[in-house]
Parts: sequence; C-alpha cells; structure tokens
Amino acid sequence: MHHLSEQLAQLRVDRFRSLVAVARHGSFSAAAEALRLSQPRVSTHVADLERVFRTTLFDRSCKPIALTESGRRLTDYARRIVDILDEAQHTVDVPSGRLAGAVVVGMYPSAAAAIFPQLLADLAVDHPGLQVSLWEGATLELDGALLSGDIDLAVRATVPAPEARTRFSAIPLWSEPLVAVVRPDDELVGGAEDGRLRLGDLDGRELITIGNPAVPSRGTGSYESQLAFAGAGLQPTITQQTNQPQTLLALVAAGVGVGVTNWLAVRTADDLGLRAFTIVGDACRREVSIWWRTSSPLGPIHHAVIDRCRRLGKRLAAESPPTDHRHPQPQ
Repeated sequence: MHHLSEQLAQLRVDRFRSLVAVARHGSFSAAAEALRLSQPRVSTHVADLERVFRTTLFDRSCKPIALTESGRRLTDYARRIVDILDEAQHTVDVPSGRLAGAVVVGMYPSAAAAIFPQLLADLAVDHPGLQVSLWEGATLELDGALLSGDIDLAVRATVPAPEARTRFSAIPLWSEPLVAVVRPDDELVGGAEDGRLRLGDLDGRELITIGNPAVPSRGTGSYESQLAFAGAGLQPTITQQTNQPQTLLALVAAGVGVGVTNWLAVRTADDLGLRAFTIVGDACRREVSIWWRTSSPLGPIHHAVIDRCRRLGKRLAAESPPTDHRHPQPQ
C-alpha cells in the first residue's frame, strides 16, 4: 500500500486531464487534438494511470472506445481533481474579490434568449476576468453535455427529469405558467375568461407542443403539458412537436393547431400577431433550475454564475404575465 502511495504522489495532473479528455471525446486521437498533444502522449498518460491503479480504464474493443466501470469511477475523481486545480489557479491572489476563470453554461433556447445576455453584462461589471460561454441546446441534449463535462452548469426545466438525476444537483431559479397560443380568429379567443383557458377547453383540439418525436418517451420523459393533461384525465391530440419556440409559433400562425408551451417561449419569440392565454389547471407550470454534476465541486466562479442566474430568475418570476395578455414584454 505504501508503494502505491508513492506512485500516486508521482502522478502529474496531465494524466488526469488526458483521462477526462478521452472519456469526453470518445477516442485518443480526438482527445489529443483537443489537448494539443500527440496521440502517443495521451495514450501514455492513460497507460500510466492504468499501471498505477492496476486496472483497465477503457474497453478498446468498442468503437468508439468505452469506459469500464473502474474507468468511470476514476474519471469522476479525475474531473474533480482537474476542476479543483483549475479553480485554485483562477482564484488565488485575485485582487479585490474579483474572480477570473472560465465557465460554460448550457441553456435551452428561450432561457438563453431571456437571461444569457444580461448574465454576461452583469458579470462583466462584477468580475471582468470571468469568461462565461453559452452552450445552447434542447433540454435532453443538456443532460449529456453536463454529464460529459462539456458544460459546467445547465439551466433546464425540472421535467423531463434527467436520466442521470442521481448524479446531478440543482437549485430552483423560477416558475412560469404554461400558455395556449392561438390565431386571433380562433374560437378560443372568445371563450377565454379573463385571459385564461382551462385544460378542458383544449380537449379535442389539435395541439403543437414542445418536444422531440424522434426521442422515445421515457418513464420520466413527459413534458409539462403532457403531465398536466394526464393529471386532468385528458388525452391530448398532439399533431406536431418542436424544440424551437419560433417554429411552434409559425405552425400556429399557419393554422396547423393550437400551441401549448411555456410563457417564456412566447415572450422571447416574435409572436406573429398571435394571442397567448394562461392555462389554468393543476401542474400547468414549468419549474426551471440550474444543474451541475454532484461529483464536481462548485467553486467561487460557479457560485458567482449561479447567484446571478437566481437574481435574473426572480426577475422573470415577477414578470409573469397578467391575467389578460397578448405578448408580455419585460418591465
């Protein structure tokens, strides 16, 4: 055991960086390109780890190569080691409490449009040395990017729940209502009471919702609107699904159906002269949180981003639409 400790003490951090890169990119050549190293050097780094820990980290018979169970466990520790050292490099001796470093934040489109520009502006004032980059993608894509380490934080709705939920931690940011989006000449406009519609008013109508029909439904994979209909004992008729708010509104404008989405999606897109009404009913809301890998400790730079996102989230919650609205604008 003492001999193993000596070997561990002699390991350099570049070994762990190479392991994380190979796990992230799925090949030694891609990892070498990302790290700007030669492929033989990356292979040597991984081989050093396998020798010291006396295990096989990758199943090289697979294409692309895959982590073994031992490899997965060590990669989790390697990410933590690299993150801690990077954090130390960027925060030690930073004057006046200002932070420096890089954080990649993943967001789905409407959240990115609503808060990312202001997030950049606020952090540029408080921490000019902090570089924040956007990784934009659909909700389910954010999970994989967070798990692989491509992003450090993810702003996503609480449902569909991540498949790797036990490997993530989260803090709530805001809550917003679901809305029904219709053409101005739709009969639902006249039937709306105080700018509100009930789930039952949409029963039997052809609906356009957020989602991706190419992704098989999971037990935890229903979106807010689908869960709300199911809770009310209704079976919605969903004719089209899209992850892009502007596409959903364009389909509504073309007469394809009634749009059912979250309020922020309408707020951040061109409404095309459509009408949006708050949907009344149990579970007719979207809850949005900011997520991170539990295995990767949060440092000051991550907390700075999270705190600013929480402030922006409170602002969005306060701007929730009034009872009757056409296209709510920011205050």
